[in-house]
Order: sequence, then C-alpha cells, then structure tokens
Amino acid sequence: MLEIANFIELENPQPMIDFAVSTANRSRIDRWKDTFDNQLLNEIKEIMEPTMTKLGYQWDTSKKSSYTDRVSR
Repeated sequence: MLEIANFIELENPQPMIDFAVSTANRSRIDRWKDTFDNQLLNEIKEIMEPTMTKLGYQWDTSKKSSYTDRVSR
C-alpha cells in the first residue's frame, strides 16, 4: 500500500494505511464467489481473469474455497 501512496504522491499515507489494516477482513476474500451466480461469473471472467493472472492470482470460482494467494511475495 505504501508503494501506491508513493506513486500517487500522497503526503501522509500512514492514516490511510492504518485504516486499511484496521478494517481489512480476510474472511471476506471469497465473498464474490457466493454473491455472484454462475452466469455473471462467466460474463465477467473474460474481463477479470487477465488482470488477476497478472497480479499472481488464479481464476477459481469454486464456492467457499480459498482464493489462491499471490504466487510470489
């Protein structure tokens, strides 16, 4: 997040970072899989999958499964 703050030349990024850390909820990572129906997932896959792959994620719409974490960190 600090890299993003630096990129947008945010003068004091720490409050934003603190807020993001304090409000993050990892249990919501896969919520989109249960919220969207299969028809919508198929429609958005073409748009989302290339970006997800570029960011190191795999397109996996298995319900209630864990989202594949970044390949490299």
